[in-house]
Amino acid sequence: MFWSPTKVRQARDLLQEKEDTKARDIASKAEEKVQKQLAKEEKERNLERNRNQRAITKKQKNDAEVLKGQQMEEAREAREVEQQLKAGMQAMQQRQKVKKVVFTIPEEPTVEQNCG
Repeated sequence: MFWSPTKVRQARDLLQEKEDTKARDIASKAEEKVQKQLAKEEKERNLERNRNQRAITKKQKNDAEVLKGQQMEEAREAREVEQQLKAGMQAMQQRQKVKKVVFTIPEEPTVEQNCG
């Protein structure tokens, strides 16, 4: 059997084309796999970032609630102290009023007053 050079060249070209197509397919699949992995990693980073942001927001909200509670407690205690001071001042003023009461002894009536 005799092969013509043209047929041999065509067969080699066809074989090379098949090998090139196969290599492109393999490279394409590998690139697709890499892109999927990158997308998966990006998605995971976004999820982690969102989890962290939610945790930060939750902590800030909790801290704000704790601070508000502390401020309310301090305000309540300040009102109590103020009321106690006010009550103490009123009691002291009452005691001072009692101390200010001056008893006077009436003078003995004189003859002129009795007659008068």
